[in-house]
Amino acid sequence: MPYLILAICLTVIATSYFSALNLALVQASRSGLENELDRLGLLDRGRWLLNRLQEASHAVAFFRTIGRVTLFALVLVSVEGFGDSARITLTGLITTAVISVALVWLFTSVLSSAIARHATYSVIASSLSFVRFTLILVGPLLAAVGFVDEVVRRLSGANLREDEIEDELLHSIEDRKREGEIDPVAATLLQRAVVFGQTSVASVMTPRTDIEAIELSDDLTTVREKISANSHSRIPVFDESLDQIVGILYVRDLVRYFGATTADFNLRALLREPLRVPETKPIGELLRDFQRSEVHMAVVVDEYGGTSGLCTIEDVIEEIVGEIHDEHEAQDELPAVLDRIDGLRYESDGRVAIAEINERLGISLPDDGDFDTVAGFLLDRFGRVPVQGERDETPEATFEILAATPTKIDRIAIHLREELFADRPRPGSEAADS
Repeated sequence: MPYLILAICLTVIATSYFSALNLALVQASRSGLENELDRLGLLDRGRWLLNRLQEASHAVAFFRTIGRVTLFALVLVSVEGFGDSARITLTGLITTAVISVALVWLFTSVLSSAIARHATYSVIASSLSFVRFTLILVGPLLAAVGFVDEVVRRLSGANLREDEIEDELLHSIEDRKREGEIDPVAATLLQRAVVFGQTSVASVMTPRTDIEAIELSDDLTTVREKISANSHSRIPVFDESLDQIVGILYVRDLVRYFGATTADFNLRALLREPLRVPETKPIGELLRDFQRSEVHMAVVVDEYGGTSGLCTIEDVIEEIVGEIHDEHEAQDELPAVLDRIDGLRYESDGRVAIAEINERLGISLPDDGDFDTVAGFLLDRFGRVPVQGERDETPEATFEILAATPTKIDRIAIHLREELFADRPRPGSEAADS
């Protein structure tokens, strides 16, 4: 029995080491590792690893798995005994599972994560020989797995390679921003450019409920009043309902009617045919459509042919460069996307994406429901449209409704919990910029 306990202890230590090394390899950036090896005088010895971090992490993960399986087997033997009298029982299996999970969680998850987080490059630098050994030993297996993966990818027609390249680019940009090699603003532009082609029209369009439009039957006086009220340079025109948008009116085309009478006015003659695109169309393709057609507004239609929203060329370009405001746009109409008010208190437009809230505020709101925005998240939580002043509590923040209509949430206050940032930095100053 003493030997068995010793074997369990050694297995726990080895598995913890494998886990810490694996996590360090996953978290490490090429530039960060290169700088650390150079500082320690190990760059020549470890240069081979700089371009094989992902492969090395898979190889070490193989040994981590072996360690966990071995630990389970040793604990099972210690609980059930061994030899001719040994019998595996349900109670023994449950006891083994509980003990094994506790050991794995404490030592190979909590402890290993802490080591990898605080000593990422030191762990790797001290393990160069072992990492090389794992790659030599497990290399053929990794090559076989990679071959099977490539065969399945080709047979299924999946275009995973582009996704992998995109992920690598995003990680590389984030690493260089963290290392101070890229200005945060430039990094944001680069990251937006990388994901630009994968963003759908639905995520950037103006939703149907926010569309400001003119009815085809409106006379010249009414058209002028509506144009003066909304200050847009292009306005959709519909016949009876927004599901029947018949064209786009460019405000500059009304110049010819200055001083004209209502009787001379023919709205239909001024309209330009809009593009009609599905919600799922990538905005990169839509931008090319805008360039070819020289029409800069598209009607977004749902699967049933109804109008889902509107998307302009400005909406598309803003995905890279941020908000662009027309010189005619009234200042009180400009959307404040996400503003830090003071300390851990923020105010957000209801249309801000859940993913952006999570990334910029360092929280983890669920983003797997039937909603994409913070307003949709709160509608799901309340089960109805809340009124001004209502609050909702989550483990990470308190949400207060600042402005709402009977059909939607316009503005929200987000109060982050103080204890959430007891052991980690608060959101950076750029997280508060809109």
